[in-house]
Amino acid sequence: MTVMEGLETPDEDEMVAYIRTLAAAQFPELEARSDVPLDTVARRLTGLSRVGARTAIALAMGNDRRITSTWLGSIKKDLIEREGQGLLDFVESPFTLDNVAGLEPVKTWLREDTSLLKRGALRSLPMGYLIAGPVGSAKTFLVNCFTGELGRSRSSGQG
Repeated sequence: MTVMEGLETPDEDEMVAYIRTLAAAQFPELEARSDVPLDTVARRLTGLSRVGARTAIALAMGNDRRITSTWLGSIKKDLIEREGQGLLDFVESPFTLDNVAGLEPVKTWLREDTSLLKRGALRSLPMGYLIAGPVGSAKTFLVNCFTGELGRSRSSGQG
C-alpha cells in the first residue's frame, strides 16, 4: 500500500478484494453492467484510493453507464488529477522516439520497455527512470517522446 497526499492507495490484490466487496455489498449490479471482468476493473483502478475507486463505480452506477476499458482509463485519469489536489495533470504527447535524434541505445532500451509494458510484463520493468543532464539537454522532450511511444499520457508534477 502506498500513500498519495494522505490517501492510502491499495495495491492490486487489495483493490481486487475491495472491488469484490463493493460488488457484493453496495453495487450488486456491478458485474452485469461491466464489459470487463471485476478483476480487470480492480486492476485498472489500482493507483486510486479506495474512495476514488468507489467514486468511479458510483458514478457509473448512478449514471446508468456501462463500465468499459476505455471509460475506466478516462475516469482513473480524472480521479487521480482530483486526488492530486492540483499537483498533477496529464499531458498527451504528439511525439514518439522517432522524433529524438541520436541516443540510439537509449531509444532501443525504451522501446524494449514499451513492448514489455504493452504485453503487461510489469515485473520486468524498472521501478522508474533517472534521466540526468544539464539544463536544456532535452530530458523533458525525451520523456514526452517515450510517453508518446507508449500511446499513453504521462503525469507531470506541478509545483
